[in-house]
Amino acid sequence: MPLPATPARSSLREVFPKVPEEDWQRVAPLLEARGPAKDCAKFLVAFFLAQQEGPTRMTLDPRVLAISAGRMVNIITRPDTNLLTFTRTLGNMLEDGNRRIFGDIGVACQHYLELRRDQPDARPEEVARHFSPDALALTAYQDGLNFAQQGELPTDFGPLYGLNTAPLLASGFALYQRATQEKDCELRDRLIQHAGNLLAYHEQAVVAVPAFLPGQILAGETDRGAVMEVLTPQVDVKTRDWTWSIHGCDLEDLDDFFCTPPSTERNWAFFADRWEPILDYFGRCAANPNSLWPMPNPDPAQPV
Repeated sequence: MPLPATPARSSLREVFPKVPEEDWQRVAPLLEARGPAKDCAKFLVAFFLAQQEGPTRMTLDPRVLAISAGRMVNIITRPDTNLLTFTRTLGNMLEDGNRRIFGDIGVACQHYLELRRDQPDARPEEVARHFSPDALALTAYQDGLNFAQQGELPTDFGPLYGLNTAPLLASGFALYQRATQEKDCELRDRLIQHAGNLLAYHEQAVVAVPAFLPGQILAGETDRGAVMEVLTPQVDVKTRDWTWSIHGCDLEDLDDFFCTPPSTERNWAFFADRWEPILDYFGRCAANPNSLWPMPNPDPAQPV
């Protein structure tokens, strides 16, 4: 029997009319709570559904919704903080992160593509020197050649290179260049995979960090790390044919308690919490690279 409509559920149903009744029933108790908890649950459900193409189903885990809504209530009830502050912080944080990443890695990759166009036969060592005078660029490139030829590729780059990550962009580009000249398909793919991991390490361990953790609460905002903790279980990456999500990722259950899914035990704002999931996504891409192309529309407002 369908549950009676309430103002909270009715407003969401009007915005997302294709979601079936049984999906609404799964989260109805949270949407019909009182006070700030209801507003937070409505926001999180709307945020979840708005990211889907359609949308037609509401698969948000009720456990995740309850935990995230509780964390969000704790944020918006702080002095001089409300739902508007929360959403402003979220928008600023995402824009900040995108600008930092595109301004750093995006520009460098564009320059590498221009170099490839102008000097397609450039030696990998020349590429490394072109993008960084630091000796680490060549060292990490040589390391990458060795790693690609034997054993499991490393992903814990901290002990190897610390946070001096800018030269790793040059190393990655050099490995890409080496891959273009490699006839062994398996070795070529391993070179590409390792290069991608080096670029991602630079991006996530250094470039993106100030966007998530600026070291202070910025004017008109609230704690960015706390906001990201609320939304971490909803983090996903859409590709052409499939979607990766942190909630569906096989993560260690840190407290071994059913009511707290592993996705709620992480905070994407912290590198240590997002690096393993990012590598999980990369692994799926490497296992089925053809499923990525052509890439989704770069405009998130447009269909994939």
